[in-house]
Amino acid sequence: MQELVRFALIGHPLGHSFSERFFQEKFRKEGLCGYGYENLDVEDPDAVFPQLKKQALYRGFNVTAPYKQRILPYIDELSPEAKAVGAVNVIKVCGQRWFGFNTDCAGFSESLEHFLPETCRLEESSAGPAGGQMEEEASLRAMVLGNGGASRAVQHVLGRKKIPFVLVCREPSRAEGLLPEACVAKSYAEVDEACLRACRLVVNATSLGMYPHAGSAPPIPYAAAGSAHRAFDLVYNPACTLFMARFAEAGAQVKNGLEMLHVQAREAWKIWTSPLQGPGLSLP
Repeated sequence: MQELVRFALIGHPLGHSFSERFFQEKFRKEGLCGYGYENLDVEDPDAVFPQLKKQALYRGFNVTAPYKQRILPYIDELSPEAKAVGAVNVIKVCGQRWFGFNTDCAGFSESLEHFLPETCRLEESSAGPAGGQMEEEASLRAMVLGNGGASRAVQHVLGRKKIPFVLVCREPSRAEGLLPEACVAKSYAEVDEACLRACRLVVNATSLGMYPHAGSAPPIPYAAAGSAHRAFDLVYNPACTLFMARFAEAGAQVKNGLEMLHVQAREAWKIWTSPLQGPGLSLP
């Protein structure tokens, strides 16, 4: 009997996730009958991660909250992007060695480009201060809610696109020294109506509003938003979160994280099915 080629999602909890369904459907459509994907709801990572490495039963993993940073000590080598972001959401397994990648950046970047007005779309660059290349949309400023693994990818992409942002999190003092030039950190209590009006792109990178807790949303003054605002929620289940609904009521355009998820899945599949090429874990 052919040995099953196994992949899995690591996180906790996983009741909200579409990844298992997505990959099982992909395998069915492509006739990959010897392939399987499952959810691994991990409550004790320090007990489970070493066992997963030792057993080497899986070809690769997706990693979701709350383990995108917690899993770093178990990674044998990081891609340049994962190292820059400080978070891993895709693992390629080679024997008992784990190679860590970050596809949140690609997913957010591509989905954001489809969401922003054309006058706001910018080529990514690794040089220069944030906000230095904008002309017609020089006033564009973003607000990023949350400072976990997904948020770090969002911050990284905005920095590359030279879009300055306000980072809003529970402990802003821990983030201030890590932010790009022209970016600041605030607590939720410091976000008043003037602050929200000044940030026409707002990204929810927290899990607030995710199924089954769809009745929650970040505590910001939504009524201060208007038709010039765009609100991007990385949550994709439910399809319309309370965060999105409140911005829509204020006249803003809204988007969820489903397209970002699809891009991430596409990039993960490329990583799992391509040979590693050193140095720096480059892939063809």
